[in-house]
Amino acid sequence: MNKDKSKLVDLWIGKPGFDFLGFHHQRIRVLRKGGKVAHVLRSYPSKKAMKKMRAKVREELAPRNRLYWSPAQVVANLNPIIQGWRNYYGSVDPGMSRRFLSKMDWHINRRLILYWRKKHKRNRMTPTEIVQFFRSIGLKTASGYGQGL
Repeated sequence: MNKDKSKLVDLWIGKPGFDFLGFHHQRIRVLRKGGKVAHVLRSYPSKKAMKKMRAKVREELAPRNRLYWSPAQVVANLNPIIQGWRNYYGSVDPGMSRRFLSKMDWHINRRLILYWRKKHKRNRMTPTEIVQFFRSIGLKTASGYGQGL
């Protein structure tokens, strides 16, 4: 066991929690039926993991040579990455992870809009239409929203 990496963590309310295997684990206060207060351990993607996910999307869509690719090629490259994130982060604590994975969906959509606008200089499509176009050709979502999950 590595003594530098190992530590005891206090998970009482107000404490920061800890990061482990790409998740941030923290005890959170929740309100139950009848006004009762409960303390629940929740897990969601860590800030470092979210930053790496954003960098991966940027790495996939930012290079100028990607502008020569068809949208179907871009979707074919992004889908395995998105599916992997959804399988890993979405299964541990779906209620909490979905909120963070929907932020990733927003980031992916924003990068796809930038890609589309660079590729088509005089395009008249709105951002919503661009996102709907990519969804219609098979783009998956990280949060699973709108896919029957």
